[in-house]
Amino acid sequence: MFQNGGLSDGQPGRRNSDNGSLSVESDNVPSLQPADDMYENSGSGSGGRGNATGTFADDVLMGAFASVLDYLETNRQNYLDGQNEEEIEAAMDFIRDFRFRLTPDGPDEGYLWVDMADGLCLVHYNPMNEGSMRWDAQDMEGTRYIQNCIRIGDSGGGFSDIYFGIPGDENGSYLRRVYTEKYEPYGWYISAIVIVGDATGAPAAPGNSATPPGVAEPSPMPGITAPADEPANEPVAVTEAIGESEERPIEPYPEPIEEEASEESMEQPPERYPAPVFTTVTASGTLTPSESKNYNPRNVLDGRTDTTWAVSGRDGHWIELRADTEQYVSGIRILNGYTGFNDNLGIWLYHANNRPQNITIMFSDDTHLRAALDDVFDAGNPIYQDIRFDTPVKTTFISIYILSVYPGNRWNDTCISLIEAY
Repeated sequence: MFQNGGLSDGQPGRRNSDNGSLSVESDNVPSLQPADDMYENSGSGSGGRGNATGTFADDVLMGAFASVLDYLETNRQNYLDGQNEEEIEAAMDFIRDFRFRLTPDGPDEGYLWVDMADGLCLVHYNPMNEGSMRWDAQDMEGTRYIQNCIRIGDSGGGFSDIYFGIPGDENGSYLRRVYTEKYEPYGWYISAIVIVGDATGAPAAPGNSATPPGVAEPSPMPGITAPADEPANEPVAVTEAIGESEERPIEPYPEPIEEEASEESMEQPPERYPAPVFTTVTASGTLTPSESKNYNPRNVLDGRTDTTWAVSGRDGHWIELRADTEQYVSGIRILNGYTGFNDNLGIWLYHANNRPQNITIMFSDDTHLRAALDDVFDAGNPIYQDIRFDTPVKTTFISIYILSVYPGNRWNDTCISLIEAY
């Protein structure tokens, strides 16, 4: 687990002021070496922080973690001191932009990502990965590396190895060294990764990694963007997942077909979609009911403004609406916060509890989008916030992950009163 303070057996990291990258502070930094010369233990989960081999690549990874941990602890303390209301967003931005190097003059080839316990990718330098479920993601050797990272994080932290291609050799099997720890305050599994060499021990070419190896440059994502909508026809290779549930090289997008497809060969969505029906609601947690109130996730479908789903805590929680069959969904409306009135206290409950601020919405077709909810309330006049999608989505579920909240002034419980899909 993450602990306060620096490292006992790794070299200290230095964060460069210009771009947030990190290199090892040393007067005699070796050049990039073959994998078997850089560390001794090569198996998945080769020891925690206290058992690190002290070899060069592992020291670089742990130095990167030291810098990230220092920031997370300072950022969290600033929030507790009332100096930073955007604690989670600031932490996510920092990790997303963080880069580090194996050599001071080399490319920024190392980066970090964050997973949740269920395999959800919460933070990644490539926005196409964020919000994707990667529990079953595999590397080029068939290893389910996300499951390994989460297992290692739960056991106190440690190293693992994964293999992916690099630009110019997408089908190659190049070794990447990974260090993972769980940051308990957020429930985040944070992994640092750096390319080391190929499966035979040959070093990777450091000049190929200005963009983290094996990942296509991210493209803009207005609304929901599915991979097939992108215009490029060049092959790319998937590394830490590009919104897919399985890691593998993918084929080039097909060239456009000039002849007109027959109506029989195309699935035509209806001109008017039937109203979507979601019958099952699950959530990451539920506040313990009182004598007169329950806070069940199903309350978001009951049509009442005086009931709510509530969960203890601020962010990192989720709620999911699920249907028995695929539904066409054009958007959702959210009645944010707890809009009921407490007769005993004589207060409206909206500002007394946390309200979601930034959310990620996920669908069963592996698309997702981010949305920001306003902090608006009018007593006795419910204000629904409309999130309309660029194109209708065909999905069996709608999952809403809470990234940050507007804090309550009385209780630390997060609430949503209603969710309506249309």
